[in-house]
Formats: sequence, structure tokens, C-alpha cells
Amino acid sequence: GTDARAPHCIALDGVVGEHVSCRIYAARPSPCRELKASYEDGTHSPQCDSARARYALAPLRVGDWPSASIGAT
Repeated sequence: GTDARAPHCIALDGVVGEHVSCRIYAARPSPCRELKASYEDGTHSPQCDSARARYALAPLRVGDWPSASIGAT
């Protein structure tokens, strides 16, 4: 589903923007492991922002992650 014009993972349970979980998290494929949410590790992810925008969700900010690196841009 991620190569589709409007991608949506078939392993995602729930409603985006409300509550979701991944049924295969422990065995998720490499694209899922490689893509980090914006500022999850202290760095910005334009790809994350783009995916969130498709669902009318605001971009994540540094303060959304308590473990985000101090001084991240």
C-alpha cells in the first residue's frame, strides 16, 4: 500500500489522527524502521511532515518528544 497514490499501510489498526497501532511492529519492513517521526531522534523529517499533512495533521515539533535532543533544529 505504500506505493499507492494515497498510501495506507494494511498493518495499521485504528483511525489516523485518533489512535493507531501497528500489528507487525516487531517484524515491520525496513522502510518503516528507517523512517523516523519528526524529532523522534532530535532531527526533522520532511517525509513525516508530508505524511501527516495528507491526513490534515499538524507537523510534529521538538517539544512533542520528551527524549528529543536538546538544540535540534
